[in-house]
Amino acid sequence: MLPRVLRYLGARGLGTVEAEALGYRRIATRIQDLEERGYRVHVDREHVVTDDQLLHPRMARYKLMGAPRSAAKRIARNPAENRRHDLVTAMQSEAH
Repeated sequence: MLPRVLRYLGARGLGTVEAEALGYRRIATRIQDLEERGYRVHVDREHVVTDDQLLHPRMARYKLMGAPRSAAKRIARNPAENRRHDLVTAMQSEAH
């Protein structure tokens, strides 16, 4: 489900703090797993101020740049179905 979430977010990407709030733990490890399976993921670094007003410098924001051919076919097979799933549903499915 993580590739679907990254694709859904597009150019915005998924930040570390956002991923943790949505139930993903050790997001960097999950991204590494995807890269080992052939996904291309770009990482930007950003300064994030959380709700508790703490500054977290150089937090990662992940953007899906490409998928392996077999995964791309699966994701694109039914684009209308992919759009029906909102981000929260996708994230909850992955977290459980």
